[in-house]
Amino acid sequence: MPEQAADAFWKHLRPLENSFKPDALPEVHIPGAATDDDRYYAPFTGTVGSRPLWINVKDNSWSDMLRAEEAGLVNRHYHPHEVFAYTLSGTWGYLERPWTARAGDFVYEAPGEGHTLVAYESDEPMKTLFLVKGPLIWLDEHGEYLLGFPTAMRQLLVDIPFDRHLADPRLGPEHVAHALGISTRRLGRDFRRAGSSPSRYILERRLERARQDLAGPASARLTVADIAHRWGFAGQPHFTRVFRDRFGRTPGEIRPAVMGPGRADSAVVRQSSRDTL
Repeated sequence: MPEQAADAFWKHLRPLENSFKPDALPEVHIPGAATDDDRYYAPFTGTVGSRPLWINVKDNSWSDMLRAEEAGLVNRHYHPHEVFAYTLSGTWGYLERPWTARAGDFVYEAPGEGHTLVAYESDEPMKTLFLVKGPLIWLDEHGEYLLGFPTAMRQLLVDIPFDRHLADPRLGPEHVAHALGISTRRLGRDFRRAGSSPSRYILERRLERARQDLAGPASARLTVADIAHRWGFAGQPHFTRVFRDRFGRTPGEIRPAVMGPGRADSAVVRQSSRDTL
């Protein structure tokens, strides 16, 4: 319960007793998120700092408070997914856009924008709350991707609806290379430069989508074997093994937390033998 109301019309309203549903996750409340305490800000550049507020590793989204106490610059970059921003104080904008954001302004950035963020001299520090989906990709002065972000990785993130093919157990580096119009050798080289491999990337995407299904009430009627098959795993023993290696828990241990005590007990009985190697 928040603080008691004195004269508000709702002061006798009772809170919900079952406000946390089976798929609920803990909320985040950060008092003073827009603090001026320098200890909370990681430097982006010499005059611009970022205070991380929330990071969602499940779908690669994050929120931060961006602050500049004087004229500042965040070098050229690109967002393959949506960005939302709300300005609390100060003045900022993008060199490539016609508008200037001031206190109270909201900004929505459509996927695919490249830009150069600048903060202006102002009577107050520039503070803007950002909600970002997906990665931030640095660009050079010509708007091209900096060395280190391979073309194949960019295309998988942006240009190709990759996840729709994850259910096909035949999906492999050859199919990805063909879809991108490059050789498998080039594909492997690009992924190595990013510290990964095509096969590892495919496996990680499959595991993440399977974990989302296991943790989501919309898939509660599906068995672990159903979900494994849905995301291209040839058999449940292999799926259970790689899932446990990746997340530290078996699929059967993820599922009870979502299904609730009554249904979870019977689900564990049905699936425990299949989850055991």
